[in-house]
Amino acid sequence: MLNILFFTLIMVLGFTSTASAHDCWVQPDNFRLGLEALIFARLFTGHRNKSQKELPFEKKAITRMDIFSSSGRTDLLPLSEEGMPLLQYKTDFIGQGLIAVDKDFTDIELTKEQFTSYLGHENNTDYISLLEKSTPDYKQKERYARCMKALVSVEDNDENRLYNQVTGQKLEIVLLSNPFDLKKGENLEAKVIFENKPLKNRHLTAYNLGDGELLKYTEKTNEHGIVSFPLSTPGIWLIRIVNIYPCTPDDERDWESYWASYCFEIPA
Repeated sequence: MLNILFFTLIMVLGFTSTASAHDCWVQPDNFRLGLEALIFARLFTGHRNKSQKELPFEKKAITRMDIFSSSGRTDLLPLSEEGMPLLQYKTDFIGQGLIAVDKDFTDIELTKEQFTSYLGHENNTDYISLLEKSTPDYKQKERYARCMKALVSVEDNDENRLYNQVTGQKLEIVLLSNPFDLKKGENLEAKVIFENKPLKNRHLTAYNLGDGELLKYTEKTNEHGIVSFPLSTPGIWLIRIVNIYPCTPDDERDWESYWASYCFEIPA
């Protein structure tokens, strides 16, 4: 129940300012499991003041779904069936398991006013001046894709740690601190990579529901693509970032963006 309240609050408080901003993330039912337990991971989306919605696994939409573990990389697409939840997988490894999921492009059209609000909300104000030069009634065409991660732990093993595993996604968040080890007063560091290079000067946002109060932190990546958050509060955390940029002149669309998320739990 708290998990549902957590992400409902995020959508109500975090995304009411724009017509387009919404998130998509992978969330396991349990972040800590025993050997041979089933991982149930769900795909959620949220938009503006609407509560979260679970999405099914669709082969036409999900272009990649892997789990990294002490056994290596396992392709989950051949093992998955259409429907909900997104994935079911019996743990055959000890230590951490990192789930990586990519969702294919979706096309949208927004009015100039809506797109300006969208850019402002995502702290991509550099492009607002470019947008202002377009025709007043010209609708902006964008396509966006998703790059998502979630971290689980099996048998609380300290040897096989994969929280900082680079998966090779187009846009990815890499944790530089182990969330299962964080203690009160400590910060969590993360790095953002786009096309295998550090993504600098982009805003990364983290959400958590603590003692009934929504916690939100936003930090800008440095020249190495790194940020630091005071994320020592126990509970479920969602870190997310959007990288949006103009398309080439010969593209029928105006903008392209990638949305990355990383869902994990800090134990009490």
